[in-house]
Amino acid sequence: MNSYIVAFAGLMLLSYCADTLVESSIVIAKRFNLSKVFIGSAIIGFGSSLPEVMSTSSASSQNLSDLAVSTVVGSNIANIGIPLAICLLISKNWPDMTKHKLDFVFVAVAYVILVISALFGYMGQIQGILMTVLLVIFLLISLKVNKEEDITVNVEDDSEKDSANMFELFLGVLVGLIGLAIGADLLINGATAIAQDLNISEKVIGLTLVALGTSLPETAASISAAKKGETSLVLGNIIGSNMFNILAALGIAAAINPLEINNFNLDSVFLILMALFLVPFFFRKTGNNKVYGIILFVTYLVYIYFVAIH
Repeated sequence: MNSYIVAFAGLMLLSYCADTLVESSIVIAKRFNLSKVFIGSAIIGFGSSLPEVMSTSSASSQNLSDLAVSTVVGSNIANIGIPLAICLLISKNWPDMTKHKLDFVFVAVAYVILVISALFGYMGQIQGILMTVLLVIFLLISLKVNKEEDITVNVEDDSEKDSANMFELFLGVLVGLIGLAIGADLLINGATAIAQDLNISEKVIGLTLVALGTSLPETAASISAAKKGETSLVLGNIIGSNMFNILAALGIAAAINPLEINNFNLDSVFLILMALFLVPFFFRKTGNNKVYGIILFVTYLVYIYFVAIH
């Protein structure tokens, strides 16, 4: 029972601290006049993917390669199958990203790197360092491309948040980071103990419990943005988060300890399938939100079914 409490406490701490970090990051970004696209893909994407970064780093330091890899793979599949699906079901607007095809190219490159690594079954330390450097390059290009776009991000209690001084905002970022580190450690310890108690593999725990738990920030941010009609912000968040998950979470984890990638053939198929579901948003300005949302969610349920019986 203690293992479940520890894992649950880790999930809650991750969710709360990620939300604090994201909220503070949004206001800071607005102060420095960063674009909406950059906020969605870089700032919020970075903040909401920090649970995955912390979790995979912790797992890698404990030589739990399957848990580290499955957390990222499961989270990337869940990010599209849950937050984006919910966003489409509750929003009226189709996320129009036709002017931001470069962002899709960035995340596509990250996916190619992951799939190639899966085919070779290994991700080394040098590759991990290069992946992290590549992420920084992508962010700099994204900032340059999007810096002239007008920023119109809606934040609850905007006047109150804008009155906060920079010290309070950066303190929120610091508290969020510290809380994420503690929460990730609790989550990994609890999840590993649960796997041992129930005789469940690290991979299944990573693809389900840990992946779903670390996707909570993306889900919360997506629901909030969708209610405000900011569907492009939602998709930017998911694109950025998935890119960070691969290049930062796995990159840092591999830099800490080389990762072995075994028996992820089925997961790779669903990973690629979910990524392909993102393509229409970058090439079509309109679409049927509800139908597409249902398709995404059902596909995710099918994936979970195969994971459970595998």
